[in-house]
Amino acid sequence: MFVVAIFMSLPAICLIYGWRVRGQVDTGPMEGGWRAKLLTLGLYSATLSLLVTSGFLFQGFDSSAQSFASPPPRHWVILNWLSALAWTLALLATVFGKGRLRRALFLWCVCMPLAAWMVIEMGYRY
Repeated sequence: MFVVAIFMSLPAICLIYGWRVRGQVDTGPMEGGWRAKLLTLGLYSATLSLLVTSGFLFQGFDSSAQSFASPPPRHWVILNWLSALAWTLALLATVFGKGRLRRALFLWCVCMPLAAWMVIEMGYRY
């Protein structure tokens, strides 16, 4: 489990940075209109995706045996599809959004799949 926490900390740091930027934007002047609101929606969906993906990786990773070799239970399949949809929404918000939050969401969109892939590969190839 420690391995999962280490690898998923980088996407979590990107989201913490994003939430801090959003807090600064809320206290400042209006920035960007609907495109800034799109980034806020992307931040919410990124948070949902991180929580679901981290939960899946925490429950499926076994440090003493091969992990992720068998199909997951049906509820995790549905939640993983939801996570992929939320990631796609965050990516679209990054592409079409406008504002300072864009940088944090872009970093998260790159780090999240890479970190999850590394954890799955490490668990599978054990």
